[in-house]
Amino acid sequence: MEKVIRKAYHNHTPLEIIYKTDEEVFSKRTIYILKTEKASLTAYCYLRNQIRTFNMENILAAFPADRVPRPSLLNKYESSKKHQNNRTQTF
Repeated sequence: MEKVIRKAYHNHTPLEIIYKTDEEVFSKRTIYILKTEKASLTAYCYLRNQIRTFNMENILAAFPADRVPRPSLLNKYESSKKHQNNRTQTF
């Protein structure tokens, strides 16, 4: 599964995942990965229409999705990070 996630990230293609929350709620999500880390990934979630962070341990299955990638999301994500960094700077 890690290989599928890595491939979707590098190829800028959306992914379908089966996800379990910490409260044991299961859902199927279509996501577009923006950033990966060892324990989590940051992605645009088509179900929630917003950028979310997913715990890798809670992703039960992952497979390629049919949706068209949204490259503008990366710009939106980068913009929000800059905005966030500007708010946390100390003078």
